Amino acid sequence: MSTPVAATSVAAATGPPHSAVTDALFIREHEVRALLTMTDCMRAVEVAFRDLAAGEAVNPPRVRMRTPNGMLHLLPASVPAAGGAGVKVYPGFFGRGQAHLLLLFGTDDGRLRAVIEADWLGRLRTGAASGVATRALAREDARVLALFGTGRQAETQALGIAAARSLEEIRVHGRDTDRVRAFCELLASRIDARIIAAARPRDAVDGSDVVATATRSAEPLFDGHWLAPGVHINATGSNVADHRELDDETIRGCSVIAVDSPEQAPQEAGTLLLARASGALDWQGIRPLADILAGRAGGRTSPRERTLFVSLGMGLEDVAVGMLVYERARQAGAGQRLLISPPP
Repeated sequence: MSTPVAATSVAAATGPPHSAVTDALFIREHEVRALLTMTDCMRAVEVAFRDLAAGEAVNPPRVRMRTPNGMLHLLPASVPAAGGAGVKVYPGFFGRGQAHLLLLFGTDDGRLRAVIEADWLGRLRTGAASGVATRALAREDARVLALFGTGRQAETQALGIAAARSLEEIRVHGRDTDRVRAFCELLASRIDARIIAAARPRDAVDGSDVVATATRSAEPLFDGHWLAPGVHINATGSNVADHRELDDETIRGCSVIAVDSPEQAPQEAGTLLLARASGALDWQGIRPLADILAGRAGGRTSPRERTLFVSLGMGLEDVAVGMLVYERARQAGAGQRLLISPPP
């Protein structure tokens, strides 16, 4: 059973304490890992996107608040289909550990539902969004994935794409050969596919059906001329306006370009912003992934089309997956109860 966390308020000296609300949960990282599967996350994210397309969900753009020594990031959203609204908060202070916390409130009564440690949750929902986009835009017979990056987001990119398509081979490219080797071993323990360390970017890209980028690179990772017809690309690493993972040729060759958040993209999608500045992209052609999923915008129409999904990360995804974690925790008796006194 869950155990209570100490109450957060002290009774006034002149009167008795207020009765505590005891159904909110504090859910830790290890519990999130135990309660979530990629398949479940993809289902929750897709429902949230459809809710957004229907005008029911609300997803304001990310807020980046500067502080004297760094930055505080806030991702708010309301997802009535999941029963919750909330905000994920995480700091950006170089050289220090970064706690990611998600606060969830019920959309029916406004009461606090959960406070969740949300590092793994954030990584998993990003992979789930790429999985949903891959299922919507990649060819049905896609079997080979080229994966750029070996960091925090790369693992869940592979998991999400593998949940969307029956992958037979994953080619991993990164700057550090030791990290690539260790990462390939990790993927081999998680995904039933042939895992290959690609020594050069072209070794990864040549003949791949899906390409995923999950890096902090400020410069394009490969030459777009190497891409095969019909490839689908998930670009997730860059949400900084002057960074890009894809070159102009890659952008120019994609007939379908989708984004998770059309409101955030003009602020953060460096891959697209720099392509627009060079004349390689007509911004009016960009489509919200939510509209493609809801049938309001077209997706792939031929096996030879190249398609692209640019992921920036949305509070919508955090809240949808967070509410799933909360419900699972309640059912499993996981988490610690938060004792929070209501206002007088």
